[in-house]
Amino acid sequence: MPEIVRAGAAIVLGNAAAASDGRPVLPGITLTVRAGERIALMGRSGAGESTLIGLFHGQAPDRMALVPQAARVRPPPVFHNVHMGRRDRRSPLYNLRRRIRPARADIAAVEAVLDRVGLANRLRAKAGELSGGQRQRVSVARALYNGRPVLVGDEAGLRARPPAGRPDPHRAGPQP
Repeated sequence: MPEIVRAGAAIVLGNAAAASDGRPVLPGITLTVRAGERIALMGRSGAGESTLIGLFHGQAPDRMALVPQAARVRPPPVFHNVHMGRRDRRSPLYNLRRRIRPARADIAAVEAVLDRVGLANRLRAKAGELSGGQRQRVSVARALYNGRPVLVGDEAGLRARPPAGRPDPHRAGPQP
């Protein structure tokens, strides 16, 4: 049985395990993430990184926003895709009202997050018209808008190039 210990913004996953077809694949995993810390899980394809991320997220979903490996963008406009990031914390009636008539404060908050991922000009665009990289950035924006203290991304940036004119945060050294 995994233990989850929360100390401030730190999350510690101890003695966790995962299985595939009844066969242990990740036995005795311990992982600690502290406030402000950035970690990367790396391994060959099929080594269990996504399994570990799912296990970690599943232990404390109320403290983590997840950017899934595949961009899960719905057909509604970009605003609604990002705004869904907080729907679990609001009543169904509130969500329905805001789906029909978004509040100005919600629009401003979503615009601010979209600006962070280089999509401020796509607020009302239909999600189905976006490129694969733009859809991935909408998934990142949804997780940022969610506002949980821990952001977990499963290959979140692999398909999302930075917008033209913005530096690539994953590339070291001078950039054109």
